[in-house]
Amino acid sequence: MKNPPVRVDDVHKRNLFVSLLNYRPRYRRDSRENFLTESLVYVLSQDEKLLSNFVELVSCNSIIGGRNFSLQTQAHFRIDGTSRRNIPDIVICGVDKSKEKFQVWIENKWGSRVSSDQLMRYRTALSTSRTRGTRAHLSFISPIEDDIVRARKFFDLRPSQAKITESALNWHDVYDLIRPSAKTDSLSVELADFMKQNALGGIEVVTLDEAKNYERLLKTTAGKTEAKSSQREFRRKLKILCSTILQKIQNNSGLRDAYVQDGYGRACIMTDGGGGEGDYRVSVGFLYNPIDHKTAFVDPAKPLDIAIRIQAKPDANGIAAARKSLAPLAHKLEKLGYDCDPNGGGWKRNAHTVLIGQRTGIPLESQSGRAQAEALAPFFSAAFAAVFDDPKIRAAVRKLNPY
Repeated sequence: MKNPPVRVDDVHKRNLFVSLLNYRPRYRRDSRENFLTESLVYVLSQDEKLLSNFVELVSCNSIIGGRNFSLQTQAHFRIDGTSRRNIPDIVICGVDKSKEKFQVWIENKWGSRVSSDQLMRYRTALSTSRTRGTRAHLSFISPIEDDIVRARKFFDLRPSQAKITESALNWHDVYDLIRPSAKTDSLSVELADFMKQNALGGIEVVTLDEAKNYERLLKTTAGKTEAKSSQREFRRKLKILCSTILQKIQNNSGLRDAYVQDGYGRACIMTDGGGGEGDYRVSVGFLYNPIDHKTAFVDPAKPLDIAIRIQAKPDANGIAAARKSLAPLAHKLEKLGYDCDPNGGGWKRNAHTVLIGQRTGIPLESQSGRAQAEALAPFFSAAFAAVFDDPKIRAAVRKLNPY
């Protein structure tokens, strides 16, 4: 086992900035998962009660009243008889209220995907701890709903023979635990805000009244200053909502390299179709200002549409030929309720728009941001499927000159 355990009452041994330095960005390597892990562990190490509640959360209350904690990140373990290392993101040791020793291994994901092989190796390594009289729990945390479901299926279909308890959670559950404690601890406040800004928790409901207010302020000279503040807040919420929706549909065809963008009057999910070309031709998102795309809202009384746009640079054959090649896609989208000739064809004055489809009547009435994302995800999923699940349409999109 590498690195000595860091106990809660010896917080001076854990320096957040020293920990983060180990994960400074490197070429073609994203360190955000490690940044999140170290930040979370540091916040937990400052509050023994919060840490105890966290253990109860990730163990689904199978470990209650934890104390005498030690925390580790990037601890190295080997399976007996093998040379392969196992490096869980977080290891928490302690004793529960019945004075039984426990060990919790946590695998965090943010940007990477679930691996059944990894979970199996962790379970095998943990079984050694179980046989030595220490209660063992394995937990998986991710923002991607499909990966959480896959982890739960793995745990259910291949139950541990060593009586290791297991769980799979969403980062939103962790946020909901941390946020109440953040009222007095400034670092907890910043971690909770960081998670919220990155769609890992605290998703807020977007309302039609906000969209109407945003549009009203943009149209009035007196409201320009106020509009800037409103614009930032409204667009921030839309971008986070898009990020949350992407987490729910990321396993869909064509979304392997998708990312979220806000600009040109829309907050959207952009993708190159999963081909790894880096030429992002397809977007689906929320159109909140139609001016850049030279279009108009489907229903002026509801100034927020779901919009799908295919963009390209005109080639020698011109944009008209490209638009004709996507006529089958326009037909499909119209069946899904999209208007593919909004503003009486005015959108055609945008030389880089090959196709645009807009629909209104989207479900904005929700009790929570997570419920709203859940309700909206099928709309996004169906729009992307119209492009990428049909081989002929997908090929036609791939032939377009990237813009």
